[in-house]
Amino acid sequence: LVLLSMYGCVFFIPLLIHSFLAGSDTATSTTPTSGTGAASCDGGEGAEGATNVAAVLLSAIPFGAAAIAMILIGKSSERMGERRLHGSVSVLFGAACMGGLALATALHAPAVVNILLLSLSAAGIWGVHAPLVSYPYAFLPKDQASVAFAVTNSWGALGGFLGPTILGVVAQSTGSYAISLAVLAAGAVVAAVMLYAFRPPPIMGGGSQGDAERLLA
Repeated sequence: LVLLSMYGCVFFIPLLIHSFLAGSDTATSTTPTSGTGAASCDGGEGAEGATNVAAVLLSAIPFGAAAIAMILIGKSSERMGERRLHGSVSVLFGAACMGGLALATALHAPAVVNILLLSLSAAGIWGVHAPLVSYPYAFLPKDQASVAFAVTNSWGALGGFLGPTILGVVAQSTGSYAISLAVLAAGAVVAAVMLYAFRPPPIMGGGSQGDAERLLA
């Protein structure tokens, strides 16, 4: 579910930002339009090209915010020896910002507001990676933890397919990104609840139950 929300946005970030800059929440606002006359065609293509370039450049902002969040949350989690709360709060924060983005998009909020919410949602959802990937190593032997991580990542890869598909299909069917973003936000909320509800099993391959609880508390 975390990857569903993450990949649901990652492939659409340039298109989302393009729609923000165009001042529209419609999924078709990213399609260039041609004018009927030579002058209108040149002016339209020039404006569209400038918007495309701006959208591509501004797409770096959410990824930059996500990179910073992953480093800070990972360091905080390691310093405090805590995983579960760091991960669940991070995802919940990202879900809240994505829900806010869905509302702001529907209300045609200024582009700067939408880009800020998009960046914050990316920071929250991407920030869970450091606490999340260390879960298996807290209560499994190293060889088994590696296999568990590979299996988990394989299942999580389904989110890489379902997330963009859901966003694209819903956006095309409704003509708006707002509803599709709300769907991804709901998935992130469910992921945060599941992550917080997780309790480590008895530690295996050395250590104690207390060690696992300390790491995953």
